[in-house]
Amino acid sequence: MKFSLARAGVFLLIGLPIGFILSALGFAVTGQEISAPQIAPFAGGIAIVIAAAAGLWRPAS
Repeated sequence: MKFSLARAGVFLLIGLPIGFILSALGFAVTGQEISAPQIAPFAGGIAIVIAAAAGLWRPAS
């Protein structure tokens, strides 16, 4: 299985704002106070999962 570092990097940059939005939404739904230092680890984790999935994904040939 081949890993595409370029694709993972692009999707990491795309996934970071998505991670912040999803994390903030999760904090709002649970009624917790939203602050950047609290949601940053969750946003980074979501972005890393998206990047890893994109790096491993192979388009159909």
